Amino acid sequence: MSSQMAIGVLVIVAVLAIRTAVAEGRSKGSGLKHWSFLGNRWAATAGAFAFVGMTIAVVVSGADWGNVAWALLAGLLSAFIIDQLTKQQP
Repeated sequence: MSSQMAIGVLVIVAVLAIRTAVAEGRSKGSGLKHWSFLGNRWAATAGAFAFVGMTIAVVVSGADWGNVAWALLAGLLSAFIIDQLTKQQP
């Protein structure tokens, strides 16, 4: 894993952790709300498929294995977006 890629992934993970901690500090229980999208079965499944698909693309292309961390973040983002879209439906 190149150092730039590692730093990028660490920065994003740190931002997510800080965001959750600040929200939890402001009102108890809100940290769980930030990650509640993982409880949505459809969203979690979509995120898992996005992660697996991107990981397969990394393996097939012969890219650096550090890209798997980006695939994980993309899977989380996909799950979050799907959760938000399913909440909007009546």
